[in-house]
Amino acid sequence: MFDDTRLSGRYWIYVIGHDRGRQKVGFSNCPPVRARALKETGKPQFKVHYQHEVPSDDVRGVEQLAHYILEDRALGREWFDVTPDEAKDAVASAAERYAAGERAPGRDPDTLCNLQRSVVLPVTVVDDIYEWIKRQPGPAMSFSRAVRTLTLRAIEKQRVS
Repeated sequence: MFDDTRLSGRYWIYVIGHDRGRQKVGFSNCPPVRARALKETGKPQFKVHYQHEVPSDDVRGVEQLAHYILEDRALGREWFDVTPDEAKDAVASAAERYAAGERAPGRDPDTLCNLQRSVVLPVTVVDDIYEWIKRQPGPAMSFSRAVRTLTLRAIEKQRVS
């Protein structure tokens, strides 16, 4: 069945995840299609827990403010160690605060798409990295920091051998 909301020019900040475990906070012109595109081997389909329509000019800024609100629970990129309700509250708060003029510190929504770099990892590797993070002492490390740490260790090991 064709879903014409993808062509509407409308955008939503969404919360996607399972009922428990990490949640993804991002934006899309069709959150249900985005949820179906996310796959985890052997687990049930992700579902959209919440979606908040945002004007297209504001969508990146609201998303970044939501990420800033949740940054102490960040697991990497757009994933957070929060409940669906905590993520929903952060998105609703970000939309309200953004409309009132607040912006995420140090983030320029107009240039974010030019600054981001993506690496696609198999789900098994992502799961291994999350398990490695859990075994580390001290405060929880973000997923991106863990990838940087492991990459630098691998490069150093390569140099030594």
